[in-house]
Amino acid sequence: DSFSEKKAHRGGKIEIKKDTFIYGVSYFGSFTQHIFTALKNAIPKDDSKFNILMMHFGLEGQDPGSNKPGVKRETRTLKELHDSVNYLALGHYHKQYVFPSKDPWVFNPGSLELNDLRELSYPRGAFLATISGKEYYRKDIKSLTCDNGATDPTLVPNRRFLSISPIDISMTNSFEESIKSVLTSLKKWGVPLQNSKDKVEKSDLSCPIIFFPLVGEVGYS
Repeated sequence: DSFSEKKAHRGGKIEIKKDTFIYGVSYFGSFTQHIFTALKNAIPKDDSKFNILMMHFGLEGQDPGSNKPGVKRETRTLKELHDSVNYLALGHYHKQYVFPSKDPWVFNPGSLELNDLRELSYPRGAFLATISGKEYYRKDIKSLTCDNGATDPTLVPNRRFLSISPIDISMTNSFEESIKSVLTSLKKWGVPLQNSKDKVEKSDLSCPIIFFPLVGEVGYS
């Protein structure tokens, strides 16, 4: 359709069955909190319609370990945006959360894959939302979470993330010996190794992401 053909399209609206509208807004960074009023005024308030707004920002305090700034939850214009928006779909913080805890309207599913070790314990994945009703809409939200390395197709498959102990290469005398030492250590940790001649697709979830430090001084350059 005309919407998908516009590759450079930034923001827009999709209508589903004449009673559900999905709006999209691009990333505004630190200026995000200043556009809530404009968005509220641009999205028609109609109790017979269900409005979904997709934005890229995080709520302050929802990911304490993140260095990414977030919008304060008490921001007046954010609360006012709820007058026009029934479901605010966010993406920025990699941790799954909803807000507020009672009758939430803000939903952040979290990253499907880990991006660093700190996220290993994060709940993350996707939301399956069922919207019913006409004059009064009811949201039935089911959280589909990613378990580290889960490949069950009925859930949200994602790549396994491994963190192993430091590998000492100080006793090796060449780059080739160091590589061999590393591969030997990985095998001991049960890491599945593939033939270097085999082509590995980026979408192959059987290939884990591995974090390990190399330690020791080597006598070659």
